[in-house]
Order: sequence, then C-alpha cells, then structure tokens
Amino acid sequence: MIDGLKPYPECKDSGVAWLGEVPEQWVVSPVRRLISFVTSGSRGWADFYSDEGDIFLQSGNLGRSMALNLSFNQRVRPREGAEGKRTRVECADLLLCITGALTGNVVHVVDELPAPSYVNQHVALIRPNRSAVIPRYLA
Repeated sequence: MIDGLKPYPECKDSGVAWLGEVPEQWVVSPVRRLISFVTSGSRGWADFYSDEGDIFLQSGNLGRSMALNLSFNQRVRPREGAEGKRTRVECADLLLCITGALTGNVVHVVDELPAPSYVNQHVALIRPNRSAVIPRYLA
C-alpha cells in the first residue's frame, strides 16, 4: 500500500457470468443503453462514385489498430436528399466492419475527417451516447 492507497479497487459481481467481478464504482449496462444511433450503409452508392467529392468509407479503411486508414479512398457525390445523410460519419463515432475477412475491425473516429464521409453497407456506424460512455472505451 502506497500512502494509504489500495493497489486494487474494491470489486463487486457484475451479474454477467463471463465477466465476473468489476470495480464497484462501475455500472454494467447493455450496449443499447450506451449508444444513441446505429446503422449501416445502404446499397447503390456505385451510382455516385466520382474522382472527387465526399469520402466513401469501406471495410478496407478500418485498420486493426482502431485507426482509420485514409491512404486510399473511394469518392462519391451523393445527390441532394439522398439516404446518405443517415450514414454520415461524425467525430467520436465508432465504425465496425460487419462482413468479410475484416469482420470485427473497429475504428474510433477521433478527428474531424478531411471531407464529409459516409459508410458503405459493410460498415456499421455506431454513435455512442457520450454522456454515458467514453467512445474509445466502448470501441
């Protein structure tokens, strides 16, 4: 013990068999209570592909280190009022690959992106409720 501090926090049973004990000040909560929005991209974006324009994030942009890889980008020019609005990425969002070889790769968007960005149908967009959870911790 250093200066009266305990080296380990007091713990309590989490109520979740596979999780076991957690620090007693933690609140165990289902993910659905920690997020304000979840969606995946829609199909049909190929009609909007362009050499310039907004960024269209795909599973290959989601690295294994929770960082976004923007070394290659598909660009799109979605038409006004297109469904893309619901798939537009914001700072602090989580992106999760949901199909293919990269399934499970997750990215925490920590910086503003260089252009408006949208996700395709292979990527889930998860918007954490920042008053309930630290986004990077949830990732």
